[in-house]
Amino acid sequence: MFGKAAGVDLTRQGSGSTGFTNIFRIAGVRWAFAALFTDFLKGAGVAYIGKQFFTSDLFILSLILTVALGNIFSVFLKFRGGKGVAVISGGIAVLAWNPILILLVVSFWAFILLWKRIMSLANLAVFLFAVPVYLLVFYESWIWYGAGFGIFIFLLFTHRGNVGRLIRGEEKKFIFKNTKTR
Repeated sequence: MFGKAAGVDLTRQGSGSTGFTNIFRIAGVRWAFAALFTDFLKGAGVAYIGKQFFTSDLFILSLILTVALGNIFSVFLKFRGGKGVAVISGGIAVLAWNPILILLVVSFWAFILLWKRIMSLANLAVFLFAVPVYLLVFYESWIWYGAGFGIFIFLLFTHRGNVGRLIRGEEKKFIFKNTKTR
């Protein structure tokens, strides 16, 4: 949607992903943040609506992951899409709302991104370390730590190409200066 609005076919350029990083590199910062915001809202919206109708947070988490699957394997893009990070982040932020913990998680993510300048590494690091701990602290249950780690395994799958490039030392750095204004 944002690629077409910017006049580019994201599935044929860069990584082929319709997620934030590829949009940022191909279409520019404005379109990337629009995509980030709408993906975050997809997860946040389903979590918010789920909390209005269901009492089981684990069930609501399954709804969030279902929306993430739709984002990753979009029927409108021949089962291609983003990596699911923004959708899952939005859902978890609403599901387990705690502004202090959210600020700590975002700070950890920003630290990794600024330090290594690799978006996939920052995303995976936050879901390996911070999100499981966040869920453990919020819910005071090891089941939620396991759920957080399960989400990491899921995202490891969606980032499998990135992981291969990380291992080979070929993953592209995230360049913060983007002059594209499409």
